[in-house]
Amino acid sequence: MEQLRSAAPVLFPLSRRNIDGRRKTCYPGTRTNCREAERGFVMTYEDMFAKVKALLEQADAGGIREHLAYQFNITGEAGGTFYIEVKDGALSVEPYDYRDRDAAFTCSAETLFKIASGKTDPVGAVLTGKLKVEGNIDKALRLKELLPKRP
Repeated sequence: MEQLRSAAPVLFPLSRRNIDGRRKTCYPGTRTNCREAERGFVMTYEDMFAKVKALLEQADAGGIREHLAYQFNITGEAGGTFYIEVKDGALSVEPYDYRDRDAAFTCSAETLFKIASGKTDPVGAVLTGKLKVEGNIDKALRLKELLPKRP
C-alpha cells in the first residue's frame, strides 16, 4: 500500500480547467505543467522564436557600426538557442548556435519577452538573477541600444 501512495502523483494525472473552460490533463513531471495549462497554451520553441524575431527586427541598429554577436539560450518552456547579429548597422535574428559570439545570455522565454518588449531592463534582470551573461560584458551592455526604451 505504501508503494502505491508514493507512485500516486505519477499514475494519477491532475485535471484542471483552462481559461476557455475546457479540461486540461496535467501530468506531474512532464514538460506541460498545470500552470501552463491554466494559462491555456504551451509555447513551442518555434512560437517563441517567431515572436522574439518580430520584436527584435523592429530595433534600430543603424547607429551601430561595430560587429556584435549575441547568443540566447532559452531555458524551460520553449527552450532552445538563437542568435542576434549586428553587422554594419543591419540586424539579423537566426535560430542557430553562434560559435564566435561576443556574449551569451541565458534566461527563460518569459524574461526574454519582457526584455525584448522594453518592459524589463536587462541590467535589472541580471541583478535579480533572471538573466545570466557570459562573455564580453562591454559588448553585452550594448544590447540595451537595440531594445525599445522602457515606458
